[in-house]
Amino acid sequence: MFVTSQSSIMAPSLPFEIIAKIIENTYHLHMDPPKVDIKTLSACAAVCKRWHRFARGLLFFKVDGALDNERYFRVLAGPGGLGTCVRSLDLDVKRVCTKPVWTMALSYCPNLYELCLDVPSDAPELIELEVIQLKALHLRIRALTFTLHGMQGELCVLYQLMAIWPSIQFLTVSMLPGSTPRLPGERPPFSLYELTLSTFCLLAEPIMRWLLPPIPEGQKGSLHILSFTTGADQDLNALMEYMPYVRSLRILFRHPFPQGFLERCSALEELIFDVSDVAAESPDPKALVLPATIEHLKITGVNGAEVEPFAMAFTRSTLPRLQQVSINTYEMPQLPQDRYIDLSKVCSDRGVALVADSPGGLSWTSEYPVPVDHFPRDRTIENLYRMNIMD
Repeated sequence: MFVTSQSSIMAPSLPFEIIAKIIENTYHLHMDPPKVDIKTLSACAAVCKRWHRFARGLLFFKVDGALDNERYFRVLAGPGGLGTCVRSLDLDVKRVCTKPVWTMALSYCPNLYELCLDVPSDAPELIELEVIQLKALHLRIRALTFTLHGMQGELCVLYQLMAIWPSIQFLTVSMLPGSTPRLPGERPPFSLYELTLSTFCLLAEPIMRWLLPPIPEGQKGSLHILSFTTGADQDLNALMEYMPYVRSLRILFRHPFPQGFLERCSALEELIFDVSDVAAESPDPKALVLPATIEHLKITGVNGAEVEPFAMAFTRSTLPRLQQVSINTYEMPQLPQDRYIDLSKVCSDRGVALVADSPGGLSWTSEYPVPVDHFPRDRTIENLYRMNIMD
């Protein structure tokens, strides 16, 4: 009888490059809204020192300090330099006895790429001490999500942040309707790659012109991705100059476009329509003339009944470069060929891929704010790592 030792039956160790790929594959839980698989990554971090260093970089890639700033301050400031792992940070503009405490968290994150900032209505602008502290950090923030709370909020904090960090290329502005923000002053030298306006309508034209200034003669517009809500009788003049350079247009479709708007989108590769709140006077989707350059169409809505007519009309239109049609609703997930029988046949006949996303993901804000080689800009580990590039 042969006796086999325990060591002789152990599986050979894998090269760490393969282990790293396996750990990366666990990063995203397959659910909507997207979440990080903290449980699995924490277990990986406890295996050995090498796994620990790699897994903690993913565990602390994005930190939400908005709910408990002081707790996260202690974690980031503690031993081990966890703050150096952080690329994306959620914060509230919080002051204690008029002294800023939120700026302290930024000082622990020297490699920060994305800042998601919630600003209360009682903080109309940054105080002098906050401005001094932020400038002293020498951060190069690339992406800013600016959420303004309250009906009478001001955008002065946004103007100040853009002056402190003209490196910002990806900007999301979220605010309630009803307020009339003060107009900005001198414009810092920033250029936006992506602009998302979660504002129910465009901002006042002087503010839009501040965000998107006239394009110098002989140059191309920097804006590649644009998201906004179509409003009734909305003046889109501030956008028109940039539309020939926009590659992805994301629209909360409530009202018709001005005549000739879509025709100006001569470089458009991706069109995303959210039809969950379409107004009664919106045009028949068959009447919309889409740019022939589109490669990816995405239609989102509450249910398939409101989404499918748009998807059918767009897919049947003359789009020679169309490669993928994506559907996203709140309904329970089904295979596209089972839920969208007619649409599935049209796509199959055209050789177009049909993708039905998981329910609940009616926004595109889960994407990583990075430059795009090809649309759709999927939430992949490769795109996440692009947030490591700080030059």
